[in-house]
Amino acid sequence: MIPLTRNLREEVEDAKKKGKVRTLIRLLFHDDVRVRRHAAEALCLLAQEKPKSLGPFVKDLIKALEDPDDDVRYKATEALRHLAEERPRSVSPFAESLVGVLEDPNEEIRKEAAEALSHFAIEGPKSLIPCVKSLVRALEDPSDEVRSRAALVLWDFVEANPYAWTYPWDRVDPVVPYIENIVKALDDPDPRVRRRLTGLLCYLASYSPRTASHILSYVKRLMKALDDSSEDVRRYAAEALNYLAEREPKSIAPYAKDLAKALEDPYDSVRWYAARTLT
Repeated sequence: MIPLTRNLREEVEDAKKKGKVRTLIRLLFHDDVRVRRHAAEALCLLAQEKPKSLGPFVKDLIKALEDPDDDVRYKATEALRHLAEERPRSVSPFAESLVGVLEDPNEEIRKEAAEALSHFAIEGPKSLIPCVKSLVRALEDPSDEVRSRAALVLWDFVEANPYAWTYPWDRVDPVVPYIENIVKALDDPDPRVRRRLTGLLCYLASYSPRTASHILSYVKRLMKALDDSSEDVRRYAAEALNYLAEREPKSIAPYAKDLAKALEDPYDSVRWYAARTLT
């Protein structure tokens, strides 16, 4: 590979040293991949140290997500993740572009994108409405971390910030069509995924008769969750079953033996909800 010219090397180093954002953004789209890598790395550092300085350039970082080089895409995604953490409202308008990165062939890039999206669930959750389908699809990602973070985003989306919504249904309706997919993911080998999705289902079971009605078809699977190795999964499952029993007692009646077994659970909350459901 032809060495970088002295002038270009000096420009890159000067921009990195002095934090010249406009220069770094320009270099982020240079023909030479080495220049783009240096620029992306410097911008990532600025996103951590001076996030406000990158506010006007989020769109450029989003564009860099299409770079053919893994290193450039990774640093651009990492920079956006730092910005999403510190200044979520500056990045949330680009949630659809970030959720597209969940399809990136590089696992580390997908992890960063999923982490960035997790910050929008609390600050700017409406931006995630068009992203729900992709987040559900990410529950099948081969990476434990990506699946876990996608599950967290979905859970927080419906529960974390109820005051962000004009109409209460806006935060649950986008998830309802994917309840079957979410229930299927309760077989995930990662307990974090199972815990977060059982928590989501528990919330839907408690939210209203309308949302609970969509969970009633999966009582058998929630009963199975009472035997999960994770005590949090068992607790959320027991709590969800209690809510369903309050709304539709007949749906729980065939599983009295399973609930009776849960009365011997070592976790107080599981026993409490099981006993309450049986009474």
